[in-house]
Amino acid sequence: MTAMNYKLLNFVKLKEVRLWDVKRYFDATLNKKEGYLELSDVLKPFKVAISHREVRKQNMQIISKINFAGNLFLRDFNEIDTYKGSLFLVPKGTIIFSKINARHGCIYYNNSSPFVVSSEYPVFKIDETKAYGNYLHYALRLDPVKNHLNSKVTGIAKSRLSLSEFLKLPIPIPPLAAQEKILNAFLSYNSQAQKAENQANELEKNIEDYLLSELGIEKPKAVEKKEGLQFVRFKDLSRWDYGYVMDDEKDVFTVLKETKYPISALGQIYKFINRPWSNKKHKNKTFRYVEIGSVDSTLGIIDYSEIETDKAPSRATQIIKENDLIIGLTRPNLRKFALVSNKYNDYVCSSGFQIISPSDNHNLVFLLEFLKSEVGVKQISFFMAGAIYPAITSKQLKNLQIPLPPKDIQDRIANHITAIKEKTKSLRQQAEELRKRAKETFENEIFV
Repeated sequence: MTAMNYKLLNFVKLKEVRLWDVKRYFDATLNKKEGYLELSDVLKPFKVAISHREVRKQNMQIISKINFAGNLFLRDFNEIDTYKGSLFLVPKGTIIFSKINARHGCIYYNNSSPFVVSSEYPVFKIDETKAYGNYLHYALRLDPVKNHLNSKVTGIAKSRLSLSEFLKLPIPIPPLAAQEKILNAFLSYNSQAQKAENQANELEKNIEDYLLSELGIEKPKAVEKKEGLQFVRFKDLSRWDYGYVMDDEKDVFTVLKETKYPISALGQIYKFINRPWSNKKHKNKTFRYVEIGSVDSTLGIIDYSEIETDKAPSRATQIIKENDLIIGLTRPNLRKFALVSNKYNDYVCSSGFQIISPSDNHNLVFLLEFLKSEVGVKQISFFMAGAIYPAITSKQLKNLQIPLPPKDIQDRIANHITAIKEKTKSLRQQAEELRKRAKETFENEIFV
């Protein structure tokens, strides 16, 4: 179909309009060329209903979802007992797609055990004389394909891609030998990316073990919840809350006593401050605001909002400075803690943070890592109260018990952890670049 393009307006001939759906006429679509086949040439619908009884007998699982990365998630085995809809078999060697989210890359090639799906996930057998399943899986998730599929969905509330539109998709299908070569290059880049990602995860996982080892503290062990009547000695109770009884394991305060260094209350060591901010005194039309959702437990502050001063939220009450430590008081077990970089100097933050200012006598990197450790979070959880939005008050935060090595040891620990984090950051950037290169190489091989 030919669309006439103008600088400000796009036009399409009325006789070419079949559906009142603008995007299908102006979005990027794929057209059949030499070396292209329609999916119907390589995929055949496979619709085999299967009873709940047979699913249970064969111990199969029901699909939960396919995410945007093309990964499959299955429900628990026992959910077959409560699932009401019809089910269809997905045997090994088949491809399925989500009618709602195929345009986002929710397409999956099953190369392992059978499972079952609802009618929202059409199933297809592959003509293996023409295409490899893995090749199709990756090719169907490339941007040109997603753009094409997005132009073919219909509906308003939940736009869906029909089976017929999916099968009409023109896709480059080179000879099997060429597909194998493209796949090998793609998988090689992704394998290197996963290796870098695994190294980063392993390094990050060791940070807490290193910190607690340096402090002479044994990491608290997770205790499985037990059913039925349980008993605890009265002298072992720290508070009237059964959720904090740690069975036969040492509680966090007992663990803390093993440290090589003196322990002090957080509020006795570090300076808690509040730099008031008011929209009535702010001279600019807008201000930059950091809320609890702006903080990532691993990366620190990752975002901010530019807000009109006269529309400031009531919680925008304080100013943060470079090198401050901010601690999220609402749901603090989520570790919404961060050191403020120069980028966020003089920004406004939520009253849901407690600010601790830097000091020449103490290292805030050391404190941050201790608070994020299992020992720090278990203490925070002990003082935390509330059901829907559990929180800890600044007063309670001051009562946290902190092992306090000499400043030079704090610095050494902090520098070591910072070096590990720089390494993990570099590895993750490397992984991201490799995945990008894998996708671009695949795309360039078949679409350019």
